[in-house]
Amino acid sequence: MALHLTAPRRRILEVLRDCGPRTDAEIAECWMDGDGSADRWEGRLPGLVGRSTWKLEFLGWIDADGDRWNLTSIGSAALAAKA
Repeated sequence: MALHLTAPRRRILEVLRDCGPRTDAEIAECWMDGDGSADRWEGRLPGLVGRSTWKLEFLGWIDADGDRWNLTSIGSAALAAKA
C-alpha cells in the first residue's frame, strides 16, 4: 500500500484515533488542545482540516458518518505503518 501520510494527515488520523469521531471543527479543536498550538495556527487550522478530510476519505482512511469523521481500519493501519 502506497502511503501519502503527510504531517497534517497523520495528525488528523491521530486526533480521530485519540478523540473519537469528530467534525472538521472538532478535529481542529482537539488538535490544538492536544499540542497547545492554537497561537501558531491563528485560525487557519479549520481550513487545513477541511481541505484534508476529503482526501483522507478518498484514500479510505476515514469515513463520514453524518457530519462526523471516523477512522477506518485502513487509516489505523496507515498510522501503524508509519509509526
